[in-house]
Amino acid sequence: MKNLHNKLIAKRAAELGYSCRPLVEGEEDFLEISNGETTLIINKTRSHRLTVVAGMITKNKAVCSALLSRAGLPVPEEITVSSLTPEAAAFLREHDVVVVKPNDTNRGVGITMDIRSEAELAEAIENGLTYSKNLLLQRQVEGRDYRVLVIDGEVVGVLENCPPCVIGDGESTVETLIRRLNADPRRTADKDEFLPMLQVQIDDEVLRILAHQGCELDSVPMIDEVVYLRKNGNEYTGGMNVDRTDEICPENIEIALATVKALDLDVAGLDIRTADIAVPMCETRGAIIEVNVLPGMNGHMAPALGKPRDSIGKYLQYLFKETVTHEKKAYAQHA
Repeated sequence: MKNLHNKLIAKRAAELGYSCRPLVEGEEDFLEISNGETTLIINKTRSHRLTVVAGMITKNKAVCSALLSRAGLPVPEEITVSSLTPEAAAFLREHDVVVVKPNDTNRGVGITMDIRSEAELAEAIENGLTYSKNLLLQRQVEGRDYRVLVIDGEVVGVLENCPPCVIGDGESTVETLIRRLNADPRRTADKDEFLPMLQVQIDDEVLRILAHQGCELDSVPMIDEVVYLRKNGNEYTGGMNVDRTDEICPENIEIALATVKALDLDVAGLDIRTADIAVPMCETRGAIIEVNVLPGMNGHMAPALGKPRDSIGKYLQYLFKETVTHEKKAYAQHA
């Protein structure tokens, strides 16, 4: 198998005594998994219990946010835009710092953060429209980025996703420092290789973020000066994952579980931004930024820092949970 998650699912399935193979040879989108008694078909980390409507709702960020807001859950203020309208300009003035994101993409594609002027807003909207005809303009929530993985009503892993950055030595250019960062053996350029981090690709967003800090690729940061390359810690754009599973407070666990319940999800990855996952979000103005029904689990299996969590093992055991429960009941009835 070529896809990373499928490789990890197949490997962990074999360790648990399950068989796992593509449903159709050469086509990896659907896997057939069997425990010897029951055979299930899944779509990577989407379970067979995910309803079509629930999956479609989470793909539409505006609808997802509306449902969470209706349930009284913390989401950032937002409006839908397709151009730099007076309403969009007024929203920027009201919130000072905003984010533009396509309504129906994932992995951070097309997102522009840290927008502070109308010129930057116009540029971000133009960029976002290349990925989607509908964009969300959101208040930028300050804090740290976390991914909370929920499986079957349980928080099984929490990662802090730290934005990639370089630290000056007083001699090297930013570009040289980025090359050194990417040379870390824990980083890979191949998203389907099982390593904790991806390399940072120098693109327009990196150049924009450098410019905000008064830097260019040929700038030489001072000794110990921190220069950020991204505004968020998305694992697909070079972020570093740190396990924080043991730190999440009970109040934030309740919010995570209420979120998946409101959206009728069984397996989900919640992107949360807050000052500290150990402090209730009601105290930090933290918010649920996004909900994913195809959550990446490899980061929990092998974080760059912290304790590994057997997220895929939990997922596989959950898939056959009803089968095991049914077998136990049948045994009890015949005992």
